Amino acid sequence: MNERLKRKQNYARNVKILLMLFGLLLMNYGLQAQVTIGSGTPPKAGALLDLNGNITDASNSQVNSNRGLLLPRVKLEKKNSLSPAVQDYVAGTADLTHTGLTVYNVNAGSPFVEGIYTWNGNEWICIRDDAKAWKIGGNTGTDAAVNYLGTSDNQPLILKANDKEGLRVTTGGNVGVNGELTVKKAEELNLGQDEVAKQLYINTNTGLVGLLPAGMKVVSPIFFAYADRQIFDSSSTSKYLTDFNNGTHIPLSPVDGDIMLNNIGVTLEQGQNAFKIKENGTYQITADLNFNFSTASTGAKIYINVSIEKSTNGGASWNTNAPLVGTRPICIIDANAGQNTHISLPLTVQPLEAGDLIRIVFFRTADSTSKLQGDNLTRIRLQYGYSPAYTLSVTRL
Repeated sequence: MNERLKRKQNYARNVKILLMLFGLLLMNYGLQAQVTIGSGTPPKAGALLDLNGNITDASNSQVNSNRGLLLPRVKLEKKNSLSPAVQDYVAGTADLTHTGLTVYNVNAGSPFVEGIYTWNGNEWICIRDDAKAWKIGGNTGTDAAVNYLGTSDNQPLILKANDKEGLRVTTGGNVGVNGELTVKKAEELNLGQDEVAKQLYINTNTGLVGLLPAGMKVVSPIFFAYADRQIFDSSSTSKYLTDFNNGTHIPLSPVDGDIMLNNIGVTLEQGQNAFKIKENGTYQITADLNFNFSTASTGAKIYINVSIEKSTNGGASWNTNAPLVGTRPICIIDANAGQNTHISLPLTVQPLEAGDLIRIVFFRTADSTSKLQGDNLTRIRLQYGYSPAYTLSVTRL
């Protein structure tokens, strides 16, 4: 009986010793959180796990193994799903806690390629050197029919240098340069300093830009109206004559047949006696009119203003107090039977927007007290003769 009790006591003591040794082992493992696998050498200071085969290479001192890390091979299912790496995965429940999880994906079906993927907390990111990526050293084996540099969604492509935009390709296919565009071999485009620059030409078949081919004519962006007709002949009973003598603004009345050249899409708005601009731009404008005045006596003075007015609201109002351009000659009548007077407007350059209306008007002027100036007319004509009744030239610069 005593012998049996003694054996029990020895057994209990041995168990205590084993538990103490196991506890010390666990404590030692906890203190040594850094581990080396593959050799008995201590792990590197910055590594939690140091894979080290303890191999040396005379040609490269950095070599320490002749084996590698074999990643788990997983067939990923969706870019934004941890399944099947996480069983019974529910979106959002383990996304952030698994950030950094790395596997080798064997699913080559879209949107994946076969290779190493890392979970970034939201989706799987491929970290392999993919052959489809555009590389800073250039690519080989490309197919212009399918390979391109750009975007596949509704976003523009922007090229920058020093974080400053230099070129933008819009989603509509337009290309814009933000800054100065440098042309190599500029001497081919210019005849020399202080000489006329050569004209550029865009080939509509190839889209290439180059010098205008010899013998080819340039179509200028211009609108030109030319009235080889008598627009009106106002006698003593005419409304034109009454309106002029009263100082009323009288707009010209153009017709479609007056338009001789139109390369900028200007249209005639007959209800407004005006022309409508099609595109935003900067325009060079000039006009001239051929009047015939008659008065009750010779020596009479005719004060007349000829202007080009603009409307930005479809003709509801006109900039009568600030026209685009105008002139105010004083005509002295030397024969009461009638005198031809040609009036030219100064050339002006103006910004115009799509939808703007422009019209030519004339009227008898008044002084600062609103008193009409000069003498009354007994007849007024706008007619052709040695020159057209009127011309209007609008060129987009």
